[in-house]
Parts: sequence; C-alpha cells; structure tokens
Amino acid sequence: MEFKISKNNYFEGTLQLRNTDEEINSFVQNQIDKSGKTIAQVKKLKDGYDLYVSSQHFLQNLGKKLRANFGGKLEISKRLYSRSRETSRLVYRITVLYIAPDYMKGDVVRSEKKIILITGVDRKIHGINILDGRKTTVDDKGISTLDVMKTTIGKVYPRTEIVDPDTYQFCEVKNKELKRKYSVGENVKVVYCEGYYLLP
Repeated sequence: MEFKISKNNYFEGTLQLRNTDEEINSFVQNQIDKSGKTIAQVKKLKDGYDLYVSSQHFLQNLGKKLRANFGGKLEISKRLYSRSRETSRLVYRITVLYIAPDYMKGDVVRSEKKIILITGVDRKIHGINILDGRKTTVDDKGISTLDVMKTTIGKVYPRTEIVDPDTYQFCEVKNKELKRKYSVGENVKVVYCEGYYLLP
C-alpha cells in the first residue's frame, strides 16, 4: 500500500516499520487518519518503511497499539535534535521501532508440546491446539512456524487417514480428537510435526 504524505514537512519522530504486511500498514494509516496527524516523508526500505510523523506523543501510543494488536517487538528511543530559540528548552525527536512477528492469524506454529492454529495475536498468541481441538494461549518465545500442505482424505474407517503429499501413501493422522467426520476424497489441509495433523 502507499502511505499518504502531507505537504507539511514538520515531524517530531520516526516510525520504523519492519516485517509488516498490508494489514498492519493499513492499521497504521487508519490510526494516523483518525488522529489528524500527518506523515511528512516516507522512506521505503528492503524490510519495511520509515515514516516521519508530526507528533511524538502520538507515535509512542501508536507503537504500543501495534504491539498490543499484532504482537512483535517495540523499541522507543529519543535523541537530542536542537534547542528551542524561544524557550531555550532542549528539543528531542523520537524513534519508534516496531518489528512485526514472523507469524500471523491463520498460520500454524509449534510451541513446546503444542501445535497451534493461530486465531489472533497480541502480547500472546491465541489459537486452537491441533492436538486436542481446544483453545489455547501461549507466549511468543520458542515459536517455530510449520508449513501448511494440501491433500485429501484417503480413509475414514476404522481410523482417519490422509494421502501423504510426498509419497502418496495413506497415513493415519495424529490428532487426538477430531471435531467432525470427514469423507474419502475430501480436500483438507495438514501440517507435519513428527506425523501429520489435520487442520480444522
């Protein structure tokens, strides 16, 4: 997406967005629009954007909102910019660095002994534990993302089996509990983690 740049060159701080997607970038632009603040300049980088924003107080709050809504890492720093001629006070500019996590809603991750289909991310990861079908919440430490693959159901009786996407052999799924019945030939999504697991 393209961020909206103001004709006004005034800014008090920089928002450094790293590893963000369209959803996060749109959230940032909407927050700026709603607040009445402006973007003086945008620098596009390999891994994100630098936005020069008109209010440092707003920037700090926006950084906290990004962390609360999407997870990830947040760093806020300030540097001396100048001294005001009128008041002789020191003038600072701030930098808000936000690094989005490598996972988002809809991804499947492994956390210790859990395999989680992510339904939401804030300061923690919320999702469904594929092993037992229950809702769960975990920290974002030690998380690894699993690849989602498409395949079909090969057997449903006496156990549910899928067609291995690589070998095309039938493999029993390792879910402890399935929330619904499947049909032979039905298209499904699976992840592999020492065996195949069906995604709900």
